[in-house]
Amino acid sequence: MIQLRLRLRATSAALLTAALSLLATPSLAQRSRDVHEHGAARELKASDFSGAPRDLVLWGDLARAGLTRKNGQYKLTFMPAKIRELHGKSVTLVGYMTAISGGKRHTRFLLSAQPLLCDECHAMNSPTTTAEINALRPQSQTDEPLTIRGTMEIVDDNPNGLVYRINNAKVLSRARTKNSRSTS
Repeated sequence: MIQLRLRLRATSAALLTAALSLLATPSLAQRSRDVHEHGAARELKASDFSGAPRDLVLWGDLARAGLTRKNGQYKLTFMPAKIRELHGKSVTLVGYMTAISGGKRHTRFLLSAQPLLCDECHAMNSPTTTAEINALRPQSQTDEPLTIRGTMEIVDDNPNGLVYRINNAKVLSRARTKNSRSTS
């Protein structure tokens, strides 16, 4: 049983590393800028933020962090004081879920400003507009925006570029549309 758990953790870590490395693939990121625009259904809209709590953090603020990449590894070089002060505090994010392991329900997944990989284009987000989520309860995969609240952790030394982690996360709301494929 212990060996199975260790294998599952290793597999989860490998999937997270692979997902984060996709964020860093310059050729894919460059291609996505050249040939793709997300449709209105994929962009976060003002309505996704309606009734937002006071602890809402915007992706644009998180994206101000500075990263450098050398020999395939990232190093955090700059963090705005406004964001650094959120370390250890309750924050709310609105974004798109990407599972990092198999299965139908997930307690650990990525949340980003835009879908990490869309079916049409393979558009990429910056690592500073992506957060690892460690949820208290398993969540079903959805293509619609989620509102998440949890404790912010600033990750200073992740070689894959992951800068933000939200621990003890709760899903506050899930967008419901006629196109939603979520089953929470």
